[in-house]
Amino acid sequence: MVRAWAWLAAALVVGAGPAAAQTPTPPDDTKQSVSFDSCDDVKLVGTFYKGPKGIDSPTVILMHRFQSDRTAKGWDQLARDLQGKLNCAVLAIDFRGHGGSKAVTSKFWTNYNDNRNGIRGGTAARTKNDINFTEFKGSYWPMLLNDMASARHYIDLQNDAQKCNASSIIIIAAQDTAGLAMGWAVHEWERKSVPAATSIISINPTVADPGEDLAACVWLGPTGRGGGVNFRTTEWFNRCSKLRENTPMYFLYGKQDSNSAGVVPGMYGAIRRPPEGSRSKHAFDKEEALATRLPGQDLLGNPALNVNEKIVAWLEGVLKARKNQAWKSMNPGPQRMFPLQNLGYAAPG
Repeated sequence: MVRAWAWLAAALVVGAGPAAAQTPTPPDDTKQSVSFDSCDDVKLVGTFYKGPKGIDSPTVILMHRFQSDRTAKGWDQLARDLQGKLNCAVLAIDFRGHGGSKAVTSKFWTNYNDNRNGIRGGTAARTKNDINFTEFKGSYWPMLLNDMASARHYIDLQNDAQKCNASSIIIIAAQDTAGLAMGWAVHEWERKSVPAATSIISINPTVADPGEDLAACVWLGPTGRGGGVNFRTTEWFNRCSKLRENTPMYFLYGKQDSNSAGVVPGMYGAIRRPPEGSRSKHAFDKEEALATRLPGQDLLGNPALNVNEKIVAWLEGVLKARKNQAWKSMNPGPQRMFPLQNLGYAAPG
């Protein structure tokens, strides 16, 4: 009888094994995959990390380097650190032609000459439903500025859904996208937002600049060139005193990284140029060269360099000085193509 009970107990344990092994992992409700359309019909894909404090959560946009994607080593942990230590909401995006952001509609080809002319085979493959960065002509890379603008538009929508605070936006970009995003930051200070359902004629000329929402920018190993284009960072910074005066920037790069070490001092010097008629300056601009040859994105996830800790500590000081910016509705209007000519770029071709 004892042996019978022992056999039954053993059978129950063995039978419970597979069921236990098949127990599903609880879903992670702190982050989710998201998608949204660019102004020219690219389905952009990203990951949105929930802001722990909702409308009191500053918002970070992470931008991977060219020819990579948001799943590259280091980005997820950086997002987790920003979310957990600074209560930030975080959006990590895949740029067009990268990672999951490759699906396009027929309108992408038929409605936009820049796409047909700037992507190899574009004029012959108007029914093609996907794109890849390997097909981009050198002049096409500034079109990624549309994806940056779309990321801002998505954040504004999440703000109005009370999932984050778009009144404090932080940009963290690596290498060539950092160089390009510097121009985008200038454009944020120079453009005027048009709220939805508002007539251009009725715009109040005192409406706030979108650039006022830029809390800080972190540039990881920024470069002076990407794809087939040069980034006119000195020109952009010199012409925008509002950005120089109001948006703190952290330049973090490898001392032996020749692509960054040769250009960062010039970028930093341009951003530190005193605004016209004023000698006041915020104290947070920082240039830091690390003892490594690793390029910008590869600085992440390296335990010997403590880059995550450096970024978190710097942003903590910036946000504390900025104080908690009051939440406001962004009520974003329709997306528009980024005016490439404003940054000195011609239409792709």
